[in-house]
Amino acid sequence: MKRLPLPDLLKGLAVFLIVPVHILETFIDYPGRESWFGKVLLFLGGPIAVPVFMLVMGYFLAKNQKSFATNFFRGIKIFMAGLLLNIGLNFHLLLKIQFAGWQLNPWEYIFGIDIFYFAGLAIILLSVLKTLKSGREWIALLLVLAVTGATSLVNQKLLVPERNYIFPFIGGAWSWSYFPLFP
Repeated sequence: MKRLPLPDLLKGLAVFLIVPVHILETFIDYPGRESWFGKVLLFLGGPIAVPVFMLVMGYFLAKNQKSFATNFFRGIKIFMAGLLLNIGLNFHLLLKIQFAGWQLNPWEYIFGIDIFYFAGLAIILLSVLKTLKSGREWIALLLVLAVTGATSLVNQKLLVPERNYIFPFIGGAWSWSYFPLFP
């Protein structure tokens, strides 16, 4: 596949900005995260880099000529990679919860909706949208407008009091859901 300089550069810069966020969150203490340097890294690597990365990912997915099944199963694989990554990143904490009696909910760490979960779900959704016949692009535009217009309503309706580990993938204001489909 021929490389495209601008999208490749944007994707590379986004990854370059996202990696320090995870380093900061994992290894730096609270005062370090709250310093001006920490705040700048968190801002650049979150609200700036993540949307850029996802837009470029969507662009490349729209341009690829792979089959529906290939793209769909790629989304499932990325979603499962998110699950494995969360278990791996939180393995020590999960052991402390299980064997040291730490009073934390392990499911919030296993199902913490991060970029892998969001990317997997987005690829699955975009794979379905790519099956639309030519001339039906208005359906995708209608869905964009519906998501934009309905996000607030969806997020309000998904705030159910009981613990739920499906809704946070869609939307709501769950503390462990960083990148739901309805932001």
